[in-house]
Amino acid sequence: MMKCILFILITVSLTFSTVPSCHKKETNNSSSHLSYYFDNREIDYINENNININEIIPYVEFESFNVYNFYEYENLRKEKNYTYIQTLNRINYPNFYKKYVSVKPAIFTNSFLTLVNKGHYVDSSFIPNDIIALKNTNITYIKRENEIMQANKTILENYSLLEQAAKKENFNLYVFSAYRSFDKQRYIYYDINNCNDETVARPGFSEHQLGLSLDISTLEYGLTNYLKDSEEYNWLIKNAHKYGFILRYPQGKEEYTGYAYEPWHFRYVGKDVASFIYENNLTLEEYIYDYLEIK
Repeated sequence: MMKCILFILITVSLTFSTVPSCHKKETNNSSSHLSYYFDNREIDYINENNININEIIPYVEFESFNVYNFYEYENLRKEKNYTYIQTLNRINYPNFYKKYVSVKPAIFTNSFLTLVNKGHYVDSSFIPNDIIALKNTNITYIKRENEIMQANKTILENYSLLEQAAKKENFNLYVFSAYRSFDKQRYIYYDINNCNDETVARPGFSEHQLGLSLDISTLEYGLTNYLKDSEEYNWLIKNAHKYGFILRYPQGKEEYTGYAYEPWHFRYVGKDVASFIYENNLTLEEYIYDYLEIK
């Protein structure tokens, strides 16, 4: 909020300047303008490098803007015709798509856009809020001995509507997996899959731990790639976004997600974002890197 106010103050100050436009200098870097946002050291840097304040203004609203990277930002933005958010994210987070390199804590936490992948993790103690047992819903799921399948309450409410719509088309869907604890993921990664990074997330790096993902399939195909050839899958792909879900690991997007194609793995992100991702053929990673400021 403060940055937005500062951005407005700088803009208004420049717009209503009493200096006639024909007498304005190439740069307008008076401390009265710059001090709204920058400290003395940053102002000195701006003046010493003859940076035009008008070129800085579009960046001011972003918390991640670092004035010392200004020329690097501008060179990339102009070269690639990037938006300001794309520019900031790429300069500030060049390893965003790297797998298990310079890993960072999950971002956009406490929201349905929380990112956990091979570059972002949650702690072993992390347990999501508002998870409930599927047995207390009308959702069809795979029942296993000594297992209580759970997921976020909101996503189950929306998935229930999705499942009802599917049934009207005579499609019978089942949830095979939902929330997964750190300890269970550790068991799957080390004991079941022998540390195979290609197919299984390391403990702490699985978004199943968020409680926002569901593995959805049919009894006939289960969690196999054969699902992609089914009518049920075709219906899911065309309709999941209407209920806030996206196919999390699409085919041909491995360089962004870090995972091989999984036709069964769906993630809840909310209806508006899901529809945007679907309509623009994006992954969650691409959406965040191109449209959200990473702070």
